[in-house]
Amino acid sequence: MAINGQSKILLVAAIDFGTTYSGYAFSFRDDPNNIQTNQNWYARAGASNFVSLKTPTSVLLNPEGGFDKFGFEAEDKYAALAEDDVHQGWRLFRRFKMVLHSNKYLTRDITVEDFCGKQMTAFPLFVMSIKYLREHLLEAFTRKNINIVETDILYVLTVPAIWDDNAKGFMRDAAVTAGVDPSRLQLALEPECASVWCETLGMDVKGAVAIQGSQYMVVDLGGGTADISVHERKPDGTLKEIHKASGGPWGGICVDENYMNTINALFGDKALTDLRKTEMNDYFDVTRDFERKKRSFDIEKTTHIIVRISASLKDLAEKYSPKSLQGTNCVLKSAGKGHH
Repeated sequence: MAINGQSKILLVAAIDFGTTYSGYAFSFRDDPNNIQTNQNWYARAGASNFVSLKTPTSVLLNPEGGFDKFGFEAEDKYAALAEDDVHQGWRLFRRFKMVLHSNKYLTRDITVEDFCGKQMTAFPLFVMSIKYLREHLLEAFTRKNINIVETDILYVLTVPAIWDDNAKGFMRDAAVTAGVDPSRLQLALEPECASVWCETLGMDVKGAVAIQGSQYMVVDLGGGTADISVHERKPDGTLKEIHKASGGPWGGICVDENYMNTINALFGDKALTDLRKTEMNDYFDVTRDFERKKRSFDIEKTTHIIVRISASLKDLAEKYSPKSLQGTNCVLKSAGKGHH
């Protein structure tokens, strides 16, 4: 790492700013493979009880336009405010990273929509998100009694390999505006990070990618994009890119979109729209339960998938079209209080 003051770096902290989920990991310079992450991202509202190594890329702004919450806490608080019908003026932004994908005219003035469809400049949201993750990391050091000063940290911000220089510059600017010292900031391509990580896996994988002259492909399937890169192991142990990184907007959100389209077809557009507006906790429960199913899916072992469907969604569907659920192949399984 050719940066000023490299000899003073004691710890490397990586911030994974994702389309759907974000988080961080860190390791000390003298023990780089002992990688630690935050283990305490919880969704507490509704019936979700969702635990994850990362938290949703969601930002909640208060009525004055200031930052209030991030991640599960942002979604849960907004849902609670909506349930009490006191959410007027509050704004929730979710999955806004994809605004940077293939945008040839990207500037700091680019806008994104909040949960209700109202526009806002995107750049401050990126700044708030990175600032939150950085501060959460520093607070974790304090809680763990890790004796380190902020100037001892090298920050690594991961980005899709298929992004152009405008998008990468946008992310760097957001990180610097969030308070990261530019002399201690590096961008890392996501599939290249995955390629390096392969060296820490079992001997079958490690042996295949560590042999001099070996060539292999890394397919990084993220929430928003799919990144594909092809590398070759050089004699000095470094990696050589032997094919330009490729990919596209084919990440997990495409699966989510098709799932919600299916829910929409079964229960009706009006019912799903009303669920988002009037029963937000239930809406988040539906989406989070599907996320759990995606993460636990095993092509060899999974035979049946039972998903949680809110009882309020069924009631709304019957309200708008009493016969809408007749003749479908949808089997509603009991899944606890308030759900079927």
